[in-house]
Amino acid sequence: MENSEIYALFAKRKKRQNLATTLIVIMSISLLFLREVLLPYKYIVLWVMIISFISIIVFNYFNWRCPNCDRPLGRETNMTFCKHCGVRLTEY
Repeated sequence: MENSEIYALFAKRKKRQNLATTLIVIMSISLLFLREVLLPYKYIVLWVMIISFISIIVFNYFNWRCPNCDRPLGRETNMTFCKHCGVRLTEY
């Protein structure tokens, strides 16, 4: 795989990762503010939250991987090299 392909794929995965994180934060904050309104539906909201969190975790597991060796990148988000294969992930 060429370097430009690796950079592009990593940038796409990072963008999706940031979007997923933003969605989970927005959902958590909105549920915090709407808890009184949603109180009669608390069990439905609870199950929606549980399913959402599990979905995000599964998505992160399959998304946040090295484009070259396909191994998990871990918790770090501002990385420039894969810690497993050593390939450069960003141009700069």
